[in-house]
Amino acid sequence: MQVTSKSLLILGLMFASLTVDAINYVGIDYKSRDMRGRNYKSYAMREVFGKSYTSAEFYVTHRFDDDVGINLGLESSKTTKKRHVFVNNEMFLGDLALSGQRTDIRARIQAAHVDVTGFIKIAEKFEAVGQLGFALMQVKTNASVFNGVSTRDINASHNINCIPRLGFGVQYFTNYKLGIRVLANWEGTNSLHMKLTDEDGLRHNINPFRQSWSIALGLVRNF
Repeated sequence: MQVTSKSLLILGLMFASLTVDAINYVGIDYKSRDMRGRNYKSYAMREVFGKSYTSAEFYVTHRFDDDVGINLGLESSKTTKKRHVFVNNEMFLGDLALSGQRTDIRARIQAAHVDVTGFIKIAEKFEAVGQLGFALMQVKTNASVFNGVSTRDINASHNINCIPRLGFGVQYFTNYKLGIRVLANWEGTNSLHMKLTDEDGLRHNINPFRQSWSIALGLVRNF
């Protein structure tokens, strides 16, 4: 919960100077993310990491005028589990993996994000939404490898990384100030760093993921 507790403090400080009336929207989303492992040089991560993450996301948006606002949010995903059994000539952490060697990886995403948000009116109570910002993201990972005889922990680090993000979607409000929002996001998760330990005890600082896309659907309240 390290990134979440720090993020809550940051959000509190950022809103300390705003009145209650300054928060135009409060929302909660169900979010599905495609974030696949990356094969880069001799660090093959595509098969060992899960590719799909589902999250709950809470956000608040302060709208300065009809066209521009700022969006702050917190995200926490369910744990994704993946077991991979290696075959001949597969690479893992710089070495050829033994046939039958396997990895067990549990990964969970926690993040806080800040976005400049733009609004374009399409029709009455119906708007297009665009976002440009960054996220502080942590992938909390428990990982082990079994070599056929024993199991060892590869000691994945839990770095907090700053990554760019871009979003676009639409929102529609009813007469009761309750709305539905759907939003697609691209995030530069290929810049995430993680340290893992190989069988010789050497630490490797790698970028284990590709860029990611997500789709979020949820309710938003207009104040």
